[in-house]
Amino acid sequence: MKKALVIGSTGLVGNELIQLLLADGGYAITALVRKPIPINHNQLQQVVFDFEKPDKSVVFADEIFCCLAPPSK
Repeated sequence: MKKALVIGSTGLVGNELIQLLLADGGYAITALVRKPIPINHNQLQQVVFDFEKPDKSVVFADEIFCCLAPPSK
C-alpha cells in the first residue's frame, strides 16, 4: 500500500482528492490539517499541523499532494 500525504484537504480540491484516494483503496493517507475534517476512515490519519512551526517528522510519503489555495488578499 502506498503512503500519500495530502496538504490542504479541507478545501474543494483537497476534499475531492481524499475521496478519490479512499475510493482507490491502495493508499494509506495522512492529511495535514489545521483542524480535523469530518471524514472517518481506517485508511485516513489526520494530523493537526502547525504550518507556522512545521514538524518535519510527519512529512514523509510515497506521494505528496498539495491542494493549498493561494492566500486571500
